[in-house]
Amino acid sequence: MSRLAITGIGLVDNLGNNPVDCFAEYQTGVLAPPVNGSFSAQKDNLTEVKAPMYNRLLDINKLSLHAVSDALNPDIEFSDNVFTLFSTLTAGNTTFQDYGSDLSDGKNRVKPKQLLQGCRDFTAGLIAQTYGFTGGATSMNSACATSIYQLDYAFHLAKRYDYVICGAGDSANNLWDTTFFEKLGALGSKSAPFDNDRDGIITGEGAGCLILEDVDKAKARGAYIYGYIHEPGLATDGVHANFVNPSDFGLTKAMKIATEGIDPNHIAFVAAHATGTEEGDVLEYEAIQNVLPYKDVVGFKSKLGHTMAGNGIIELIYSLMALKSNIIPLTHINNTECRYVTTKTRATECKYALKNSLGFGGKAASILIEID
Repeated sequence: MSRLAITGIGLVDNLGNNPVDCFAEYQTGVLAPPVNGSFSAQKDNLTEVKAPMYNRLLDINKLSLHAVSDALNPDIEFSDNVFTLFSTLTAGNTTFQDYGSDLSDGKNRVKPKQLLQGCRDFTAGLIAQTYGFTGGATSMNSACATSIYQLDYAFHLAKRYDYVICGAGDSANNLWDTTFFEKLGALGSKSAPFDNDRDGIITGEGAGCLILEDVDKAKARGAYIYGYIHEPGLATDGVHANFVNPSDFGLTKAMKIATEGIDPNHIAFVAAHATGTEEGDVLEYEAIQNVLPYKDVVGFKSKLGHTMAGNGIIELIYSLMALKSNIIPLTHINNTECRYVTTKTRATECKYALKNSLGFGGKAASILIEID
């Protein structure tokens, strides 16, 4: 059983700017506003970055720095032997939206730092530069399965580095990204995964960060361990793939890999990808019930919206907080025919939860979270 210890967690989204506040707000009965652009993350001031620099940053980079700052708790000893793995899908989109005409006609001067933020790996470099980490720094791109895919890479890095900064985030509340989903016919009017009246994706924004360590190293230094991640199950739909319409082949395979050797009775719930699309939700629900019959299913996007690259790690953190609180969280919807989708909060003594993430092109990822 291969695991990594989680020794730090950071989170900022529309519900708060730390994991405790975010999870507490998630459990309240207030539904999220049913319009795109309403899921605005709650940021505060960072002391690590000087104000002039901070003010010039794109929202996604502000969110990412907040998540990392939150995760680097006092128990995390500074080391420059740290690998920074942080991803985003939307950074370049807002840059093109804001400066596209300036680049094409050449009439206005655009500062290099503004342009560089359009690079998808700028965030990883910014984090390493801000905190003085001199190990490698990079990002990944596996559509909306990105942050779970990169957790697999973290397992390869943990032996070589003192710890791994592993996170992802996105700010998809912009004209470019909402228009993208609208043109695909996937943009919805309300955030309602698994609800009988669901009608599509609602974009959101936020960032999550995990500090990951080799378990033996973490225990040897007496670190507080929030929980563990197991090696993820990664798969694609292969010949069954369709770049837009979903298939259950890859997800079924990924969940089986992720849960191999684990008694299903010890798994509290599955945090579904559940974007709120009509076909995707049903297909995922049926796949979950085929692999883990009668297992409770939670749709965190009902109150968070779709945070794109960040959704995997963000919803993993919510799952971890639920396990540590000994509860199976509710899904904030009104009416569903999916029997095992949670509509009320329940108590649990289980120590495991499963998180699914899916991406265009048939990408599938599933990861098991564990607490002591």
